[in-house]
Amino acid sequence: MMKTVVIPIMKNWYPLLNHELMHQEMEDDQIQMKFVDRYFDFCAGEENKKMSFEDEGKCSEKVKEIVADYLPDDFYLVEQHDQELVDQLNELFDVDQDGYLSRSEFKKVFYCYLRIGFQKLIDSGIVQDDVSSAISSLATKIPEIMNSDEAKSYFEEHRRLYQILQMRFNKVRLENLFKNVEPTSRGMTKFYVKLMDEFSDFAAEVYQDY
Repeated sequence: MMKTVVIPIMKNWYPLLNHELMHQEMEDDQIQMKFVDRYFDFCAGEENKKMSFEDEGKCSEKVKEIVADYLPDDFYLVEQHDQELVDQLNELFDVDQDGYLSRSEFKKVFYCYLRIGFQKLIDSGIVQDDVSSAISSLATKIPEIMNSDEAKSYFEEHRRLYQILQMRFNKVRLENLFKNVEPTSRGMTKFYVKLMDEFSDFAAEVYQDY
């Protein structure tokens, strides 16, 4: 589906966007994408603003291995390597066709692709006006999952991880994160990036402590 549907849609719609307006809205909404900066810092070093797609691919595999080390033994990251898909994604993000992935390019391009994706979900009726209340309800559901019997049995051996989760994803913080999400491509993109940044902060804290 990625190769035959999603990527062609992104390619077709990207040139039609008002990029100047979108980048201004990105700035107005204070879109930071800390998760992108952390990824670049880890893969290329804090001083580097770009990296080759080959280096990015190697680093991506390394990140997957690190993530797998923190997952329960019965949780598998099954993913078959698809070079054709990798090449298509690289082409999608290499807008200036210089063969490199840069921080600023990735942020702006990724933002625009998110806007396209969410607009398509809205147009197709998958994302509707009631999405705001559905998202808000997660502030209650997530703590319930974290405190379920299944989760508690796992956290018995991972007390520090449980403490970090309780601190970062308690009901008060989640209510603040999930409130007033606008059911528009701009609003959903803003929410998605905030969520990714939050998970990035969580991952950085776990990686540092463990």
